[in-house]
Amino acid sequence: MTDTRTPALEVRDLSISYGETTVVQNVGFRVAPGEIVGVIGESGSGKSTVAMAAMGLLPPAARNESGQISLAGMPMTGLSEKEMCRVRGARAAMVFQEPMSALNPCMTIEAQIAEVLTIHGLSGKAAARRRALELLRLVHMPDPELKRKQFPHQLSGGQRQRVMMAMAVAASPELLVADEPTTALDVTVQAQILDLILELRQDIGLGVLFISHDLGVIAQVCDRVLVMYRGQVMEEGTPDQVLHHPQHPYTAALLASIPRASQRPRTPLTVIGGTFRVGDRLSPGDPAGGGANGPAAGPEPASAEPDRPVLLEATQLVKSFKLGRRRTLRALDDVSLAIRQGETYGVVGESGSGKSTLAKVMMLLARPDTGTIQYRGSRVDPGGTRRDIEDYRRNVQMVFQDPNDSLDPRYTILRTVAEPLRAVGLGTEETRHRVERSLAAVGFDAEVLSRYPHEFSGGQKQRIAIARAMVTEPSFVVLDEPTSALDVSVQAQILNLLLEIQQRTNVTYMFISHNLAVVRHLSHRMAVMHHGAVVEEGVAEEVFRSPQHPYTQRLLASLPELERSAEAS
Repeated sequence: MTDTRTPALEVRDLSISYGETTVVQNVGFRVAPGEIVGVIGESGSGKSTVAMAAMGLLPPAARNESGQISLAGMPMTGLSEKEMCRVRGARAAMVFQEPMSALNPCMTIEAQIAEVLTIHGLSGKAAARRRALELLRLVHMPDPELKRKQFPHQLSGGQRQRVMMAMAVAASPELLVADEPTTALDVTVQAQILDLILELRQDIGLGVLFISHDLGVIAQVCDRVLVMYRGQVMEEGTPDQVLHHPQHPYTAALLASIPRASQRPRTPLTVIGGTFRVGDRLSPGDPAGGGANGPAAGPEPASAEPDRPVLLEATQLVKSFKLGRRRTLRALDDVSLAIRQGETYGVVGESGSGKSTLAKVMMLLARPDTGTIQYRGSRVDPGGTRRDIEDYRRNVQMVFQDPNDSLDPRYTILRTVAEPLRAVGLGTEETRHRVERSLAAVGFDAEVLSRYPHEFSGGQKQRIAIARAMVTEPSFVVLDEPTSALDVSVQAQILNLLLEIQQRTNVTYMFISHNLAVVRHLSHRMAVMHHGAVVEEGVAEEVFRSPQHPYTQRLLASLPELERSAEAS
């Protein structure tokens, strides 16, 4: 039955270009009141460009070649910036991936929410402050009386995203544009934010344009899904139609690049390749869609049988941090674990569980209060001699979540990748050769040595970060959320690369992530952390199939619907 209501958002035949390059081509769709429409696709597909166009936030270099955008029946194309300012916040609002980039660090939470109301003339200052408290309660902010007086840096990531949601709905807009609003959140907090969006949709009839590269999230919250590729809509339908019965080769290739419970763990994922066109259809018996490369053949990485030697062992680690004069946070609470040679050891848990603190202690970037670390049976002393520390760090390296934060923009790729060699006293005439060899292992040739990080995509920068970690030929690498900032197709490339390196070198990984599907796909064994303690440990498949601890059970219950449906299959 056709929905005759005026749509919250209507986009018709939209084409946008930057110079001679068309980035969005003939895109059209509607978002009805109370409907959540998801947009998926890899980086560069045009998702965010469409979202920014809907909000009138395209940069000056962007040119609207054709098409119209209407908000609740009001044409938006051609409005001046002053007119758009009256629309934003009042009739259409946006929630971004990283709330700290959108919140003012110098204003209290109450003042920032109240400002939305006063700036649009919807309330006086005193009434706006009262309404701010009501909105914090609406988005289920814990202890709203306290939180409204605090500043953004005093809140957790999930709490900051709740503030963004409160600001977004403050003026009762018809449309909410959510651009990757849960990407940086762990699964339990993500589930809370998704429930909140569903609740707001129901309570105030909010139309939502939901952009994400997490297909499980899309399956959980969306009524309809658009699949974009190179600026065009390849496929459209319900989540069940698009995500479980794809018709277009690109959609099938995108789905094949995601770690799934039904796949054999630690095998290469499909990597998207080739060219796709609007109107292409999936050939019978071709689940990868012809244009995608299927999983490469090859042996699984070394398994972690009980008789394999222990490479790195932590015993009763305790690490505390002082929070003011009277409060202490016990970030690690008697943590013990043993990681064997050649295995991938997964570590999962929600924000604040102690995962990153454990990584820092294992890397000697933080000193434990008590407890010991042993490498190949010998005790590692964080307060030892410089030579002892250098010897350890030559064998133990780390890859961080965001390469934009870990790669110095002033350094060439040669200097970037060579940095660990200099740090451990290996800066010799062989440096360039070792850098070239490490870059070749991740798919780069010597041509990149003189270039800078800003010249590369997110996935390429993460490959450079991996090359830097591997240049000292370490036996143990800590991977702290290395794929959470990447879309699913680039994530598949990085995971395949890590598997290939492990197969070739027998390197040992500690893989820290809030993406449980990725941990299951990559890990031999795993630990579940909660409030600084390891509450469950075991073979990864067994932990996922039959979790024993109530917290592990709750964590797995928070998995987005796509992963849960695969688990049941």
